[in-house]
Amino acid sequence: MNTILIVDDDQRGQDVLESMLLDQNYKLVFASSGREALVKASEVMPDLILLDVMMPGIDGFEVCKHLRLDKQLAEVPIILVTALEDRESRLRGIEVGADDFVSKPFDRTELKARVKSIIRLNRYRKLVESEEKLKEQAALLDVTHDSILVVDVTGKLLYYNKNAEQLYGWTESEAAKNVEIFLGEGYLSKLIELCDGAIKYSWEGELEQKTKEHKQITVNSRWTIMPDKTGYPKSVLVVNSDITEKKKLEAQLLRTQRLENIGALASGIAHDLNNVLTPIMIAISIMQRKYKDESSQRMLSTLENTTKRGADLIKQVLSLGRGLKNEKNIIQIKHLILEIEKIIKETFPKSIQIFINISKDLWTISADTTQMHQILLNLSVNARDAMMPRGGTITISAENILIDDSYASIYPEAKAGQYILITTKDIGCGIAEDILDKIFEPFFSTKQIGEGTGLGLATVKNIIKSHNGFLSLKSKVGEGTEFKVYLPASKENLAEPPDELFMDDELSGNAKQVLVVEDEASIREITKTSLDAYNYKVLTANDGIEAIALYAQYKNDIDVILLDIAMPIMDGATALPALYRLNPKVKIIVVTGFGATYTLEALSDYGVRVILKKPYTTKQLLVTLKDIISGL
Repeated sequence: MNTILIVDDDQRGQDVLESMLLDQNYKLVFASSGREALVKASEVMPDLILLDVMMPGIDGFEVCKHLRLDKQLAEVPIILVTALEDRESRLRGIEVGADDFVSKPFDRTELKARVKSIIRLNRYRKLVESEEKLKEQAALLDVTHDSILVVDVTGKLLYYNKNAEQLYGWTESEAAKNVEIFLGEGYLSKLIELCDGAIKYSWEGELEQKTKEHKQITVNSRWTIMPDKTGYPKSVLVVNSDITEKKKLEAQLLRTQRLENIGALASGIAHDLNNVLTPIMIAISIMQRKYKDESSQRMLSTLENTTKRGADLIKQVLSLGRGLKNEKNIIQIKHLILEIEKIIKETFPKSIQIFINISKDLWTISADTTQMHQILLNLSVNARDAMMPRGGTITISAENILIDDSYASIYPEAKAGQYILITTKDIGCGIAEDILDKIFEPFFSTKQIGEGTGLGLATVKNIIKSHNGFLSLKSKVGEGTEFKVYLPASKENLAEPPDELFMDDELSGNAKQVLVVEDEASIREITKTSLDAYNYKVLTANDGIEAIALYAQYKNDIDVILLDIAMPIMDGATALPALYRLNPKVKIIVVTGFGATYTLEALSDYGVRVILKKPYTTKQLLVTLKDIISGL
């Protein structure tokens, strides 16, 4: 039923209009003045206003003008009722916003027709506006990143936006037959639960779903009851957000955190194991010197090799912790390439072949072992993916290269100098030229949704940059891709000082005095025994406090301090400043079983000349002492 507001200060005028419209199924509301008309219009929001022009106070023109300035009433149709027939009055009415005019005295047929026509046009206008709003809302729903569905309480699909179609791959007609895919098994019982007002009107949780291509995805699903005008549940609004990649990143973060915890645990275990191996290695050195027969030497050699294997295993465990802490060490990249070769042969499809080409006398680099491994693995995995499913070859090579200023000018990140060049090459699908400059951007990926995070090459570039290196790329669609990684060569020597550097008679201590500070009794005693055998005078201390007391008493006689960095009561790191204050010219060899926890650069201000890592052999200890005492 349409509402008509009749505005006339004359009661007879209201009665006449009422009699003409009473049988037309309209709801009639009356106002006797302009001010009352403005109030009533705001209250009832009429579909039409029949407005008398000639009224005391605020006339019809002013009322019309006020109505058009009101945002809520501006579109309400207005018919001016007037006895004025002059042209100026009609023009004024049009100017203030009137939609039509009827003249007194009224023609009953004409009045009914005009009212019916204006109300019909107004209804059509509202319908068009409503449809436009729905289109705007639908457009907004289509540009959102969420998949939006509306399902009635029987499970019938009522709405399905474009993002849902992109995510799941189903058209709307196909989706209507597979509602269970989007809502999960047993969705009807859940809908019934939601529709029970005594329980709740919304639900949120994670659902595991599958797309049309049977790809597994995870969505955060939010369900909200949409009631009808009476408040009775009519349908359910379902908003699904794809969180598949987010869940993968969270899982990756958890794995990283677990690795960090393992790394910290590994460092502690490795320290204890190194303390166990150190006296064994020193004892083997002593026994090799004492027992010269072939059988004993063969047995001791086996023990030595076995102990060194144990030490190497500990170093591998420690590399986990060092890698997570981004600590650089002098490494030979050849070993990592050979390890990647083994991984590829064991895990990649048999249709993928690998060829390795490593130059002789390859220089070393200062790098994080774990991150170098990550570079090689990421590039190899990308190469594999580019050649699937038909397969192909991956070639990895490493060589020394000298970059001059002219070559360095080609690459902004490059500087002239010695580099290790690592090249990975595949014969895969290649990379389109228009995206070559985008592939290193985080989250950019050419792979299908769910097959990659887009972080692999971004990670590779960041690692190379953190190592002061740079990379180049060549690719052609249909022919393959080649990555060249340039890493600065290290100026340090990778190898330990060779045991053959000195003969036994040259390793004599010549009565020099060494203060051995070690809390492990077995290491302390075996070290003292070894040094005694090579003509050193030895003082021993159990911890930092005892070391400071002994050094304060004998500092003029002690030539070198052999100081364990990790001890109870007072550790070596705490004792260092006190020893340095007693004698700024003190010579200290720090002994550690924690791998790369301490650096020489950080400790050199306190008289530390070298860091000796456990486990060490007697000869390594003697050579180190000889170097320090000789001032090397």
